[in-house]
Amino acid sequence: MKKTIFIIVLVIAYILLLSNSLYAFDANDTPWVGCPIKKENIDDKIKFTLERDAIEKGADKAGIDLEVKAGQTVILDLNGHKLQNYSEGCSTINIFPGGNLTIVDNSGGNQGEILQKDGSTGLSTIYNSGTLNIEAGKITQTEQVSNIAVITNAENAELNIKEGTTIEGSKEVIANFGKATISGGNIEEAGDFYAIRNAGTMEISGGTIKSSSSNTSIIGNIGNADSKLTISSNPTIEGNTSGVVNYNGLVTVNGGTFNNSDAADVYLKGGSASLKDETQVSYDKDKLVLVVDSVYYVDSQGDPDNGIPVSKDATNKIEKVKQTSNAKVKVLQGDLKIEGAAEGFTIENTGTGKVSVNNTEIQKNSSYTVHKVAVENPVQNNPGAPAPAASASSGEKDNTPKTGTIDIIAYVIVITLVSAIGMVILKNKSKNY
Repeated sequence: MKKTIFIIVLVIAYILLLSNSLYAFDANDTPWVGCPIKKENIDDKIKFTLERDAIEKGADKAGIDLEVKAGQTVILDLNGHKLQNYSEGCSTINIFPGGNLTIVDNSGGNQGEILQKDGSTGLSTIYNSGTLNIEAGKITQTEQVSNIAVITNAENAELNIKEGTTIEGSKEVIANFGKATISGGNIEEAGDFYAIRNAGTMEISGGTIKSSSSNTSIIGNIGNADSKLTISSNPTIEGNTSGVVNYNGLVTVNGGTFNNSDAADVYLKGGSASLKDETQVSYDKDKLVLVVDSVYYVDSQGDPDNGIPVSKDATNKIEKVKQTSNAKVKVLQGDLKIEGAAEGFTIENTGTGKVSVNNTEIQKNSSYTVHKVAVENPVQNNPGAPAPAASASSGEKDNTPKTGTIDIIAYVIVITLVSAIGMVILKNKSKNY
């Protein structure tokens, strides 16, 4: 009997030990004794609700490495509590390709928080390779290394951030390589990095994006030529530097408020940008910058050291539009020589560079439209040219008097008249004698 009781005590102690040393947990797992997560099945979804803080407090290790695997659809209710990773070598939440996670907070009071324990260097608090919807809660990182973001949205992944969310970091806050939509929330960077780095497709239509950096733009669109960043509706971009820097790809700004001191709203180092009229724009002095149909195009040398490919957006655009008869191009800066431009192609030079079209130089603050070159008659415009030869196909004889013949006949008539008058005068004189 004593032996049986001893075994039972050992089992209970082992269970309690497990409860204090939590590990990777996903929707297929069953919560153990002392687990801070309550698990429910709701239709085809699984709901996790935090019933207490799942963080490391001294010897009481109660962190969780939460995983959402392929085919799993999970709702995580923070319920006003905190969730922290257990393993230093793991993100607090890892969503695998094909996994789907929605983060909510139904506490009605305190804001739940997802954070990362000290020592978890080089890892995002949340790494998403599937679908992540953030509807509430605070997400942060206490110790960041390099430019590892608080949230990394991987290639082919989808991220949606809504009102009620706060995401903070001392370095990059969000790094997007997939598709991201931000319609609300507060995103704040407290170091000297981008608050948001976009190398995929991103649309920002709400919320506040803030940075305390004095050297780095608030948002960086630094992917390849396919990267797209759209700012619409009513987000607020706040900081001390340019609101958006574009190295490549397309930036579209048709909404939003920029509160960034005297810095430009958009700083174009390359790529292209479709901007609302009041947008303040700046660009490097050594780049060719032109506007076609209200879209800015900038030649970029790229930045190979940071993995940014070289592109020539402005020059490539000129090659495409120069054969368009109604195209209108404004050169804001740089040298440009265009040959083979079509009739009706109009170019305006507002910079100080050397601009020419079809060998016609365009002076500063002037414009030029390519006109059709008239075909000139070589005889009319060259008096010294020989007259066209008579047609060999005509068999008729040309009896029209020539200029030389008419002159001879006139001389003969004049001489005959003068001779006749002279004869009359001589006869009259002879009679008088």
